[in-house]
Formats: sequence, structure tokens, C-alpha cells
Amino acid sequence: MALSILIVTILVVVGAYMAYENRGLPEMKSRVILPVVLGIIGAFFTVLYSLKSEKVELQFNSTVYFHRSDLLVLDEHDKRSALYGGEQFGPSLRSYVAGCVERDERFHQSKSDKRGEEAGQLYCDMVLLKLIDRFFWAYADWWDVRITSQRLGDGVMSIVSPVRPDPDSASLAWERFVTESLDKDRFSSLLIGLPKQHWPEKMTVPPKTKGRVVVSPYDRRLVLTNPFVEVSITIRPKGGAIGVGDFAWLLGYDKKKSEEFWSELFDVSCNADFRKMRYGHPEMPRYRRWVETMFEEVQYQVGDTERIQRARDYRDLTRGV
Repeated sequence: MALSILIVTILVVVGAYMAYENRGLPEMKSRVILPVVLGIIGAFFTVLYSLKSEKVELQFNSTVYFHRSDLLVLDEHDKRSALYGGEQFGPSLRSYVAGCVERDERFHQSKSDKRGEEAGQLYCDMVLLKLIDRFFWAYADWWDVRITSQRLGDGVMSIVSPVRPDPDSASLAWERFVTESLDKDRFSSLLIGLPKQHWPEKMTVPPKTKGRVVVSPYDRRLVLTNPFVEVSITIRPKGGAIGVGDFAWLLGYDKKKSEEFWSELFDVSCNADFRKMRYGHPEMPRYRRWVETMFEEVQYQVGDTERIQRARDYRDLTRGV
């Protein structure tokens, strides 16, 4: 990009010089100025269309397992979380879900299919809330980081290490994020209703980054934008099925036990659209690394493939013990 801009600059300078040197010629407008202007315009559009449009896209499935009777997650009914890849939600979020189910009359309808639909919407909210909560933890101090998460014993350990810690950053304060970036909808009520002792302080982000949550009847979307890139993480319900799927065998459930639970399936789409005019900027690798690290962490935290792999690793580790 720098070379292209240099070429255009040279053309402008040469054109200006030629116009100045031939300023006394009566035919200067038709023979000098017009060709030079057309050449500069052509060079400009050549440079513009030569800029690369870069995107990063990631799509995968995420499943939440909950009991068909009380609508609470599998974690509340089976404490052997290592056998299903680790906790689906931490204790604070599980407690909050239990409170929502207990207080909200929508979860006490007589028709089980309606209760199930409402539970599916709640857990769609909770998957996104889990990711937002995770980001506020992982990016508490720096934005250009590496996040290493791995199974450790019967749990998961994460290490956050800065790649380039520097003061060139911004921050999204949790309280302002909750009150300013959301419309007055169900999801905003969900965030505001979290106990204040659970509220993280802030999320460190690249300079001039703005965050918002977009909610529709069909999906939930976290959007982060700055002068270099627009990032969106979308959670979209895909229906569900009776039973805990592959985890029935890992947990030792028979058919009857497995069918006490419901598997709610979600499509998770991570998309990043880098600004075309920033292509070749020396800071662009940091923004690319920011996006890639974030997307890897999203997949590790809620991806089905990663969850079942952790469960199988634990099974293999403890086999024969």
C-alpha cells in the first residue's frame, strides 16, 4: 500500500510540475492538464481497487444441556463436569439462571414445549453472556494477548500473557457497557439483573473501540468496532433434541436417564471485516492477532468439538485408575 501511495504522489508532483512549466502554452489545458488529471484519477482508482479486503470467519456448533423438568443445566444435576468437558457455566451464572427460572412465570407454563422454547431463548442469552463475561476477565489488563486454555485435572486452566503491553488502548467499563450499549430489551434486563458483586470492572480493547449488543428474536450478536476492524460474534438457535447425545456414554447414562435432559443447539458465527484502507498499516498484525485470539477462545469456551475432546482426553487419562 505504501508503494502505491508513493506512485500516486509522484504522479501528482510530476503533473503539477508539467503544468507549471507549460503554463504559458495556449493549448496547455487540452494537452497537459487534462491528460495529467485523467492519469492521476486512473492511478488513484487502481490503487484503491488493489487494496486487499481481508476477512476472518469461523463457524461452529455449541450445545447447552439442561434438565427437561426444572430447566437447569446439566452442571446442577451431575457434578462430574470433567466427563462432559467442563462446566457449561460458572457457579455465579448457574445461580443466576436458577433465579431467572424460579422468578419468571414464563418458565412455569403448563405446556412443556412452550417452557422449552423459553428455556432455549434464555440459554441463547446465557451463551453470549458467558462470552462477554469471559472477555471482561481475559482482557482485564491488556488487549494484545495470548490466551492459553487447557484441561488440567478435572478442570480447565487459562493463562493470559501480554504480547505487547503498552498504554495505547481503551477500555469498556462493564456498567457503562451494560447501560449504554444495549436497547431496553430482555438481554439488557438480564445483564442489569446480574448481582453487582459479579460485575467485572472493565475490558481492555484497542484504541477507539466501541461495543454493543444487537438482539433480535432470531439471534444475539456482540459487535466490536474500531478504525481497523469490525468484529461480530453471533449466537443463533438451531433447535434441539431429547438426550445428552455422545455424553450419555461418557457419563454412563442409560436411555431413560439421558432422556431426562434436553440438548439445545446453537450456531456460533465469528466474523471480522478488516478496513480496506488500513491494509499494510504497521499496526495491522496486532489487530489480526487480537481477532484470531478472541475467536480461538470463543471456540474453546463454547464449541462442541472442543468440549467433547476435553471429555475424551479426561476419560483416557483416568482409564484404569
